[in-house]
Amino acid sequence: MINSIKISYWFLAVFIFLVNCQTQSNGNISRVETLDIEEFATVDRPIADSRGIITYDKYQVLVANGEETIAEIASRLGINAERFALYNGLIPIYRPRKDELLALHKRIDGNTVNQSNDWSENSTKEILNKATSKFNTKLSIPTNPIKHKVESGQTAYSIARLYKVSVTSLAKWNGLDPEFTIYPGRELIIPVPVLKDIKIKTTKSSINKRAIAPTIKKKNASLQTNKNLKVKEIKQTKIKDFIMPLNGKIIKKYNTSSTTDKNEGIDIEAPPNSTVVSSSNGKVALITDGTDKIGKIILIKHKNNFITLYARINNVSVKKDEIISQGQKIGTTMSLAEGEETMPFLHFEIRKGTKSEDPEEYFN
Repeated sequence: MINSIKISYWFLAVFIFLVNCQTQSNGNISRVETLDIEEFATVDRPIADSRGIITYDKYQVLVANGEETIAEIASRLGINAERFALYNGLIPIYRPRKDELLALHKRIDGNTVNQSNDWSENSTKEILNKATSKFNTKLSIPTNPIKHKVESGQTAYSIARLYKVSVTSLAKWNGLDPEFTIYPGRELIIPVPVLKDIKIKTTKSSINKRAIAPTIKKKNASLQTNKNLKVKEIKQTKIKDFIMPLNGKIIKKYNTSSTTDKNEGIDIEAPPNSTVVSSSNGKVALITDGTDKIGKIILIKHKNNFITLYARINNVSVKKDEIISQGQKIGTTMSLAEGEETMPFLHFEIRKGTKSEDPEEYFN
């Protein structure tokens, strides 16, 4: 039996990358809101070296060439492919778009980006402090731009507003697609503002806080209401929406507190080629190619931001993007390898957004 920690490592990488509720912005609403804030002009992203690497003081990033997978990039750079993939919320077989930005999980040789003469002025620190206080945001500097880890519910627009930069600049620096798609867990590099623009904007009169206070209160009230609705929604979902995906014995329970035997789902033992069904109505989001050790992995998206994950699957009977019903067959457990005596098992997870849940609490 494969160590569940290693299995979960792969599951988490796949989960974060393709199903973890890829966050897309509502363009019309976000664009209107952006017009009401101060926005800094930004400098161009530094040019990468011959390997595609940009080296900052405290971290390094890689600019993808569009021709290599994560595994191929890792092999070329001599780093661990699985760790590199997971660090970026991706999977080793993913092929990044040309100019897409990836963070390196470990430092390798490279020359640090030079700070321009403009930014080397003695007054730079004082100007940054004034701007940070005035606009209530942190500002990137050339040798160490801010890294922002995307949280559930955030969009490229909301992050751009947070740091007072344009969404176009944010997209260019990070190599985002035309829809500005981002996903929870990904790290974005915040563009470096033009120092001259900071000086100009710091001399302008401050924004009338009284005018925006009622809006903030309304937003806070709305957030509290949404939070209450989510709690009610989860309770209702636990009562009726999920079933056991396999008739078998649970041999390993949900356990996220252990350091040596952690399990973010449950393992269900059953005879070889036993039928595995969808735990709830949903849409197939991912089917991996599979390996000899862990078989194929199927991820299914459900309403209310729920996701179920099925690993060690054989004989897959559904297709990606297919709409499926609760109880519908999606595949079977794996067959026994020659000489293998251990009974096959299915690894099953239920997630709400990025958080794993105990599946047994959801079964009817």
